[in-house]
Amino acid sequence: MNLSKTVSTKIHRVNLRGLGEVFDENNELLLEVPFSLPGDFVEYAYDVEGEVNLINFKSTSSHGVKPLCKHFKKCGGCSLQHASENFVASWKKLIVAEELQKKKLFPRFRSTFVTPERSRRRVVLSCRRTKKGAIVGFKSVRSDHIVPIHFCLVVDSKILSFLS
Repeated sequence: MNLSKTVSTKIHRVNLRGLGEVFDENNELLLEVPFSLPGDFVEYAYDVEGEVNLINFKSTSSHGVKPLCKHFKKCGGCSLQHASENFVASWKKLIVAEELQKKKLFPRFRSTFVTPERSRRRVVLSCRRTKKGAIVGFKSVRSDHIVPIHFCLVVDSKILSFLS
């Protein structure tokens, strides 16, 4: 793969799917980077077909915290576990406000609630039959690979008990 010169920039924002976004000088979306936050440092280059390729990523955001889950970045179930609670609350409010503004609605918001650990009551799990039985879990980010989940900090323990 032939790449042009490397360009360095920072993640500008996190979109509604929890992916960090990099924009060009015309405010066109260039790159979506999973597990990134505004202020994180990225290097990218264009290939011969004009596609953008991520070369390097360094977490430098002031919004970052250490993820508590051993499956983080593997299972695809938590896109913002590495973000501070204040960032997540502000991000949720911003996403809703932007969508409402598109419809010319400008409400006043109350404080945003961040879901506590082990309280998610709805999840999307995947399953694949194997020669030895079945694998049930979350799909990895941008992949069909299923990561079996026996422990999760987010999902209600009653749901996890069905997977044991």
